Amino acid sequence: VEAKSFFCSEKRVAIKFQRAEVSQSVKVSGDAMFLESAIAAVIENAIEASSPGGAVRVELCPPSEALIKFGRQVTAVRIIDSGPGISPDQLSQVSEPFYTTRPGHEGMGLSLARRFVDMHGGFLHLASVVGEGTEVFMVLPLAESQARLNRDGALQ
Repeated sequence: VEAKSFFCSEKRVAIKFQRAEVSQSVKVSGDAMFLESAIAAVIENAIEASSPGGAVRVELCPPSEALIKFGRQVTAVRIIDSGPGISPDQLSQVSEPFYTTRPGHEGMGLSLARRFVDMHGGFLHLASVVGEGTEVFMVLPLAESQARLNRDGALQ
């Protein structure tokens, strides 16, 4: 979030970070550089999508909330923009390499984020309403689940 604050002020978009209160620490296993790059790419897309005066929210979802939403022992980083939203026909394409609706952009941000999250046993979940904005969940297995994934071959 801090790394993108200059980009926010340049675009006149507010950014807010929220961490849910949890009774236990939340740990994921992985490469910090890849995960940071994935989060940064999604935040940058959210800032780009938001109009001047808009806002981007970044939230950490506790495992209890993520279990209800995704039915797995995971946690998630939720990034919500105040942009125009994405039409249902485009939503399935936005994380494909080189897909973009913005002239002058390569269309690699979400595809790299998806790849980096996939490398860690997680996935991206996107939801959008045209005229209301988009939310991206970067869903990652908990460190304990990741250990079971490696040993048993399936995420429990």
